[in-house]
Amino acid sequence: MTLLELPTELILLIALSLPESALAQLLQVHRSLYKLLLPNLYQRHLRDSKLQEGLFWCTATGNEAAVKKFLYYGADVNASMGILSIRHAKIPFQPWLDVQTPLNIAANTGNDTIVALLLSHRANVYGFSSRYWGTSQPAIVDALLSGHESTVRLLLLHGSPIHEPGMEQGGLVNCAISRGQISLLKLLVEFKADLNIPSQGSYPLNRAVSFRNLSTDIVQFLLDNGADIGLADGHPGLLLNQAIYGTIDTLRLLLDRGATYPPDDLERWLEILFDRCTVETVHLLIEYGYAPNIEMLSIAVRARRGDILQLFIDSGVDLNMRDTRGFTLLHTAIVRCIPRDPPIRIGGRSTRVSPTCMSDKVEKDAPEEIVRRLIRGGGRPQCPGRAGAHPAGSRQRMSSGDTADACR
Repeated sequence: MTLLELPTELILLIALSLPESALAQLLQVHRSLYKLLLPNLYQRHLRDSKLQEGLFWCTATGNEAAVKKFLYYGADVNASMGILSIRHAKIPFQPWLDVQTPLNIAANTGNDTIVALLLSHRANVYGFSSRYWGTSQPAIVDALLSGHESTVRLLLLHGSPIHEPGMEQGGLVNCAISRGQISLLKLLVEFKADLNIPSQGSYPLNRAVSFRNLSTDIVQFLLDNGADIGLADGHPGLLLNQAIYGTIDTLRLLLDRGATYPPDDLERWLEILFDRCTVETVHLLIEYGYAPNIEMLSIAVRARRGDILQLFIDSGVDLNMRDTRGFTLLHTAIVRCIPRDPPIRIGGRSTRVSPTCMSDKVEKDAPEEIVRRLIRGGGRPQCPGRAGAHPAGSRQRMSSGDTADACR
């Protein structure tokens, strides 16, 4: 008598004695036993597998029918797994976060059908603590980081949080900014997202202005929809400090919207800025009223930024102004720019949006070239400095004959 000829009761008794893997192989060989033994296979898996890998696997592969059966036979819709267990089980998807639930996985893959199915079985849309793996993130974080707009909308309609303590990057607004997805930002605003909630002392606007590969459209969208420059600029000058690491267009937008730098700290800020900024950035600052004065010129000289200095010279600035100590620029060039190193070239990254304010490819002139630029621009070598000293007299202290020759 063959297996298929046995009474149903005997087949079920035999099935109970088989391990899960053998039972699965039996069903592959004898398809006619599916209706009889498939419930037993699901129940066996749920009984023997504490992690319920089958539910996670079927969710990741989009097997809606199998997910339904797992739920029907009592699978925990809010089961959780750590990332190491997921990799060990070779579940085919790439998690964003360390702790995953079936809803996290379905949101990650953008499978709205399975997301809706899990929600109908009361899947938790909030992050929660699990016994073994720690705290999970709300599934909407996975959906947003993966760029699945329809899934994000579906979860928002079911009450998913936008801002919660402990959420990844401080909430969905920051996640959307980091991904550079303005369509998702618009969706969050549609659901009344607050654009002025700080995370670790930083507002969404602070994050947005400093990204060098982020479109200015996102910064403009934040400002147009209630992001407060005053809050983000809590310490005067903070916003412009961050913006100089972003793009020219973003810096221009902030200047248009009234962002300023406190005069008392301007010199310190320019010391940082002139070290790596582009000439276009300096031109923009001049355009918005930061007129070149002796302090600004001296910073360019000390930074050995001949390109910035030439911009000032071309604008007709007086090169014979004196600083508070009575020194001229030429004096500063000779005394402070002691030639030690050849021009510095720093290899950098290419930009992907508008030109950046700072550049890793700035070229710094040798000190003698700075002196030559000043002389060609009208700086007077014999103009006396403080206490009757004049710049050319400093050449005896220089280690470079070129610098001394430039002053003759």
